[in-house]
Amino acid sequence: MTQHWYPFYWGDYSSKTLHLTQGQHGAYLLLLRYIYTTEKPIPDKHRFSIARALLEQEQHDVDFVLSEFFTLEGGAWVNSRAIDVIEQTNAKYEKRVRAGTIGGKSKASNARAMLQQNPSNARAMLQQNPSNARAMLEQNPSNALVTTTTTTTKESKKPDSAKAALWGLCRNYLGERKMSVVGKWVKAHGEVKVYQSVLEAQKKQVADPVAYITRILEPLPFFERPENRMPSPAGG
Repeated sequence: MTQHWYPFYWGDYSSKTLHLTQGQHGAYLLLLRYIYTTEKPIPDKHRFSIARALLEQEQHDVDFVLSEFFTLEGGAWVNSRAIDVIEQTNAKYEKRVRAGTIGGKSKASNARAMLQQNPSNARAMLQQNPSNARAMLEQNPSNALVTTTTTTTKESKKPDSAKAALWGLCRNYLGERKMSVVGKWVKAHGEVKVYQSVLEAQKKQVADPVAYITRILEPLPFFERPENRMPSPAGG
């Protein structure tokens, strides 16, 4: 996998290239650029074109650098230091990717577990930091907003945590007076679709969120949309 950048150790480079001329430095850097950007060795038959060496002296500089810092293997020039840097950088990148994937799954799993097991904490989190709560729900709305069965006991009746989070989000964004409208939306379209529509309206910062959300949930029939209306007959 070709990376967008690689470390370049200027101290090491300088200590080993003090004897090079200006032209030889240019040839060396152009050859290294090819290796780092392609992660491939330099084909011997293309060495001059890769280093932009048109003149005889420029070609001599290329051959000198190759003989000093590269090894010819199977018709291609290899720089062992560059290969080591590429392999080490790719290994670190893959490690970060794996760690990020595992960490993301763990956070999403913990968030859903908290919503399902402790509704009161979920509501408190939503009230204290609505943006974090929305981000948590956004990772997997279909799982986070699954309707759970309300368990009735002699002592208490626990509310549905996901539903509480959804209603808290709508209350903070739309206001208490619009909760009856939210109830109609949920009854007609389900919690997941309502949540996604409210979140979209909030992201776009629409001027009239209720009208915008209603239009998303209940789109006009095809021939009633302004772009699809038939023109009126002439003189009609």
